[in-house]
Amino acid sequence: MKKTHLPFRLLSLWLALTLPWGFATPAGAAAGGPARVNILADGLTLEVRPHAGVGYMEQVLQRLVAEDTYPIQGSTCQTNSSGKLPLEEPWIHATGSIVEVGDNIATWNICGFSPAILDPNAPQNLEELQAADPKEVAQLSKFDGRNYGIITPVRDQGSSNLCWAYASVNASEASILREGIDPSATLDTLRFSPTHLGYIRFNRGPDLLGNTAGEEDPTADWLQASGSPGYSSTLFSQWWGPVQDGTPMVNTPSVIEEHSGYRMEHAIELDGQRLSSNPAARTRMKEAIAQYGAVTFSYNWIHEVPYDNPSRGGFGNPHACTIIGWDDTIPASLFSGGASQDGGWLVKNSYSSLPYFYLSYDNNSSYVFAFDYATKEEYDFNYFYDSSVDDFGMAASLNYTCAANVFQGLKGSDSQTEYVKAVQVGFYGSGATCDVKVYTNLQDQQDMSDLANVDPTLGTLAASGSATFDRPGYHTVPLEQLAEVAPGSYFSIVVQVSGSSPYLRVIRAADCKSYVLSKYGAWQKSGLNVPRLKAYTVLENTSTGLTPEATPHASIDDTPEALTGLMPEATYLVNSAALTADGNGSLALQSEWFGSTVSIVKQGDGTATGNSVAQTLKIPNRPAAPAGVE
Repeated sequence: MKKTHLPFRLLSLWLALTLPWGFATPAGAAAGGPARVNILADGLTLEVRPHAGVGYMEQVLQRLVAEDTYPIQGSTCQTNSSGKLPLEEPWIHATGSIVEVGDNIATWNICGFSPAILDPNAPQNLEELQAADPKEVAQLSKFDGRNYGIITPVRDQGSSNLCWAYASVNASEASILREGIDPSATLDTLRFSPTHLGYIRFNRGPDLLGNTAGEEDPTADWLQASGSPGYSSTLFSQWWGPVQDGTPMVNTPSVIEEHSGYRMEHAIELDGQRLSSNPAARTRMKEAIAQYGAVTFSYNWIHEVPYDNPSRGGFGNPHACTIIGWDDTIPASLFSGGASQDGGWLVKNSYSSLPYFYLSYDNNSSYVFAFDYATKEEYDFNYFYDSSVDDFGMAASLNYTCAANVFQGLKGSDSQTEYVKAVQVGFYGSGATCDVKVYTNLQDQQDMSDLANVDPTLGTLAASGSATFDRPGYHTVPLEQLAEVAPGSYFSIVVQVSGSSPYLRVIRAADCKSYVLSKYGAWQKSGLNVPRLKAYTVLENTSTGLTPEATPHASIDDTPEALTGLMPEATYLVNSAALTADGNGSLALQSEWFGSTVSIVKQGDGTATGNSVAQTLKIPNRPAAPAGVE
């Protein structure tokens, strides 16, 4: 959303221009007397002679005078040799004053936020957060992602309408840092481009494989056009991002590929319409924030205040932001216009004038998404037909629960074999089980030139997989084994969704090789109705002529600490080290694996089989020992 509250900005600019060094004397401060400043902790960041602020990770007021005395809310506090004071619980959500004794320099408040004091039961660092159960974290009274070093700096959208893009890249950055999938990504280096996301919405050429024509509208004012995080989830599923800051504003897939280091595996859509009245919906939101670091959302933006309750303020404009935490203890009276209940969401904004604020639980939201990523090494190519970002409201009326896409394998060669590794399914509804099958060599049993009569199951059943998901969105289902695709051959991905209410996402597109199972049990061409189904493939160097072993699907067993689900007595390369599974198909976890992502390869025999495609598995940090236990 484009911001229209200019008076606030003009006032700030006037203060900066008329007051030396950006300082102003607060009302009530006597000239020549001690400088006083309100500390609306969780409301206003301090500037005290001249640049005091909050250290999020250390939970301190910092950049004060070293070993100096500061009366705060009637108590005398002594800074340490680094000019720091520990934050105290009574300072949060309260108006107080900080006085530098004997100092005559005036100070003033700037807009920003201090973090909530860590709950003593909360994870105390990122490693503990990664090891924690999100359901347990969701039971905490307060949570602030900034305490864990996973929330990147606030960026200002300026006069653009790209709030939806800023919200989406903010949530994506938080997810990658929270999950720790890429050791090279840090709080200082991970920056995705919201402007490129806005640009690519209207400027997409053919995809990398040429299965879609793209969508291009050179007349569109992409900086000012409205959007939503729902558009972002679709674009990320098509691998049009996220891309790093500095990516050229072009729609060439190879350029996108060069500047994108990640593949979206899941876009989890949450129910934001019942947040005000349904504690269970709020708990699910908190679980998603704890698990993925942040969620996007859109709400009715009216005020620019630290504690906002638009539900008491009339009609505003839709604005997308990112929720990075919560605080159940905020008094209802602190919110603008009051609130019917205590507590609110901690929101990362895309305006520097109000970088963070709290939104009352009274408010409902839309376009609530969490994102989950893998590194680009996990998959090489994305086969899809659903090029549009819009669903056009058709999916519910069509109610497809079983559909298929047929593709021609394009990337295999004499030296490299292409395999389908996973299938991504876009669906609506909750509690969906996605059963996936991959059939290969369809051309051996039917005439592929007669597309109207193609049966996507009339081929070789090469692989299958199944997974259940609580929430709708876009979800990636790994296959139990790789499905080899011969160069130029035809293969299909067939998806059945089942449960209480799920149905497949469908768009209107050019006539593609998409099929739907009729109520009579016969496959028929779906015409312009294209299901959002994608095949993720990998290339393996097979110049040796050896068939690769099946990709491992190891899992983690906490008691005992082991990798399980492996082939008994088989040899695996774990981070290139050769290890042999025991008779139960287990490998003991090694200490250096904790808190890292490991590569697991099934070693071939060198005669008939070669090494498998690597499984990448994130191993959380080892839980801390109970107090008193060594």
